[in-house]
Amino acid sequence: MADKQISLPAKLINGGIAGLIGVSCVFPIDLAKTRLQNQQNGSRLYTSMSDCLIKTIRSEGYFGMYRGSAVNLTLVTPEKAIKLAANDFFRQYLSKDGKCSSVSGSAVVQWLHSLSSTGSLSSTGSQVLLWCSGCTAFPLQGAFP
Repeated sequence: MADKQISLPAKLINGGIAGLIGVSCVFPIDLAKTRLQNQQNGSRLYTSMSDCLIKTIRSEGYFGMYRGSAVNLTLVTPEKAIKLAANDFFRQYLSKDGKCSSVSGSAVVQWLHSLSSTGSLSSTGSQVLLWCSGCTAFPLQGAFP
């Protein structure tokens, strides 16, 4: 199984699915954090994160915790798809026979070098490609009730 190459479209789809799952898990917590931060000093509606989530479910229903998540899904899905595909590409490109070719020493040092170089390259590449979408989408995040 390790010798089988996965196609680029499959890697992009897998990365996009990972982004969707990540946003789906984290968005309710992020929503509660944002609502807690937006409270005015005089009128505190929520006392804690769990209180915010419980009140949101009671007043808006379960899907109320995902209100406004479309913007995050639109941003995170392609970002994770590109980042994970680029990470795999650079890992294969910078390594030879599964071992890092530019670092001598123990397997741990080679593994850390591979992780740091591929992670930074793929992260930088995906951030550069998606910078414009972030500029337009984040101001719209709170625009839809």
